[in-house]
Amino acid sequence: MGLSPKGPLSTSKLGWQELDKALKLFITKTDSMMVLNPDDYEMPRSEIINELKKNGYSIHSDNGSGTFYVGA
Repeated sequence: MGLSPKGPLSTSKLGWQELDKALKLFITKTDSMMVLNPDDYEMPRSEIINELKKNGYSIHSDNGSGTFYVGA
């Protein structure tokens, strides 16, 4: 079967709707985690973290690369 050809790449940043979809897709169990790179989003890092915490997600920072882990 194989892979389909790579489509065109987007240069625009993502918003709340895309982040919400990603969280629903990847955070499906209590031990689920996903890597989040705030540079991919139009919102500031602090605003993303505050909104995640407000909605019950856990934040696990890595060692300074800018990305962090989000868990249930």
